[in-house]
Formats: sequence, C-alpha cells, structure tokens
Amino acid sequence: MSYEAMVLNVFIASPRDTRDARDAIERSIWSWNLDRSRAEKVILMPLRWENSAVPGMAGEDPQDILNRQLVDQADIVIGLFHTRLGVPTNRAVSGSVEEIERSHERGTPVHIYFSETPLPPDLDIEKYAELREFRERIGETVLYGTYASLEDLTAKVRMALESDVRDLVGGAQKSSAPALDVGAVLRTKYEYDREAEIDRKGKMRYRNRRERLVVKNIGNVEAKNLEVAIEAIGPGEPPEKFEDQVIESLLPDSDIVFPLFMHMGVASQWRVITRWVEGETEKSSEQTVMAF
Repeated sequence: MSYEAMVLNVFIASPRDTRDARDAIERSIWSWNLDRSRAEKVILMPLRWENSAVPGMAGEDPQDILNRQLVDQADIVIGLFHTRLGVPTNRAVSGSVEEIERSHERGTPVHIYFSETPLPPDLDIEKYAELREFRERIGETVLYGTYASLEDLTAKVRMALESDVRDLVGGAQKSSAPALDVGAVLRTKYEYDREAEIDRKGKMRYRNRRERLVVKNIGNVEAKNLEVAIEAIGPGEPPEKFEDQVIESLLPDSDIVFPLFMHMGVASQWRVITRWVEGETEKSSEQTVMAF
C-alpha cells in the first residue's frame, strides 16, 4: 500500500578515514526507514560526498560545488572524525569542518561524533594533533559525542535521528507509533581534574588528579547487575578501580563513577568491558577509552 511521506536529507560529513563509519550510518538510516517511515510518514535520505555528488565545473572550487549540491540541501548533518580533520579548503581547515560550520550557520541540526576506536599503526601524528586541537576548541561551545565501536555509533545516531524527526516534523504529522525502544546503551569515558603546579625550574605544569571512569546509560532501558572490567590495549597495564563492585541498577540517563588508581606503566588505551542484565537477557559491550 502506498503512502505520502516527507523526505528529510541526512548529509554525512566526514574525512576519508571514516568510510566504515559512514557505511554504518547509511545502513542505520535505511534500517530506520524500514522500521519507522510508514508510521512517521517520513523518509530519511542519506547523502554522501562519494556517491551523491554530480561532477561539475560551475563553482568556486570542488568544495563549493559539494556545498551547493549536498550540504545546502541537508535537513540533518552527521559529522564524523577519527584520526584527521581532512583536506583544507579555501574557507576552512577542512572540507568536513566547512560543511559542519556552514550547516550550523543555516540553522541545520548538526551532530558531531569523534571516534575512540583503536588508532591505526600508520597514524599521522601531526594530523591527529590538529584533530585533537579542533576537538578541544569546539568542546568549549559544542556538545559533541564519541563512539567506541560502529554499534555504539549507530545506536547514538539513531537516537539523534529520532529526536530530529520529532523536532523537524513537529505537530504537522502526528505519529501513533510508540517511541523506539533502543534498550540500554552504555557509554564509558575517562575523566579527571587538572591542577596547575610550579616545577623546580619555575615553569607551570599540569597534573591530572582524581582520575575516574564514568559509565553512563544513554539508552531508554534500565541496566541491572552492571559489572565493569578494564583491560590494557598495547604496552602497559590497565588502571585499577578503587572498588570492584556490581551495580544493582543503572537507570536511563544516569551514570556511575569508578575512581581509578593510576600508576607508572598504565597503558594509554584501555578496553572497557561492561556486562549487565536487561530484562531477562544478559548483555555486554566493549569500548575503547584513550587516557591522554
């Protein structure tokens, strides 16, 4: 049976090193359409620079052509970064950054996610440093997200799309479908308090204090009997948790803090394994955390 639907363009802005993540988001968008489009009377159309742009010469430069063909047609923008910002343009530090900033200026909903998956062995340190500087700079004014696996990313993007559809469609199209049940989605991150001190040479130095691992349930279902284990990735040892406890319940939109004991020889990357019970089902997830 046919039905009328509003089409919302979802543009995926990202450098070349995030192809797997772009593929995962595109699959997630088509999955949303299968599950939700008929009930919501909305179809989400993924747009990507590598397969949605039309070759042309009518523009200031290639990025200018992409802007007119794709970026300016987007209703929602998903920004992804892993190890680099991308290729500079005449107007911004990279094409992806230009797409994000241009969309934000137009009032388009923009969601930015930084990868916390393991770094590749051929990492370009200079380009990665530029990305880290960009991340710290926008963190002062922007609430960005992170992802530790493709499954983690698609769950978060799908929740963002649900929110965007509600906001963009508003009361024009009432949905009788129940809210999407994504289950418990556990996000882990490393936090610390930084304190300044003067060394023997009179120079200012900064030291991390009160280091901790934070586990947050960003899903919409309670996680019961939560257990957290930390393993080292690469050389070094994992940090030690002050308490090795089982958390009886972690409600949606709540978090639990595990103070960490850091010592010489602790690895810079860790694999955090979370195990919990959701209803009658035992579940687990693995995420990579960087501590530098």
